Amino acid sequence: SRAVAMAEEPVKAILVEVSFSTEEKIRLKVKKSTTLFKILKAVSDRKGLDIESFRRTYRLLIEGKRVKTTSSTNLEVPLSAVLKDAGTEPDVDTVEIEARQEQEGGSAASE
Repeated sequence: SRAVAMAEEPVKAILVEVSFSTEEKIRLKVKKSTTLFKILKAVSDRKGLDIESFRRTYRLLIEGKRVKTTSSTNLEVPLSAVLKDAGTEPDVDTVEIEARQEQEGGSAASE
């Protein structure tokens, strides 16, 4: 039957849900082979930021583990490798990424 054939097929697309502290969520459907760069580019475009501004403004976490977005090498890895590094099951169909605003160092001195 068709249902059995569909159940045996591997998951081809993953829903990536990027959530922000403002309760905003950006959802993307991607393949496991999609690079982190493409995901960040799509999210930053929707936020109205260029990718460098997005990388400076937000830090990304998957299951509480920080996703390194500091070098271009880190951005060329496929989503499947990012999930593996975060300790997430490779056959998931939904990935939640938390985007936290970077905290600036130091404190403001009042005069």
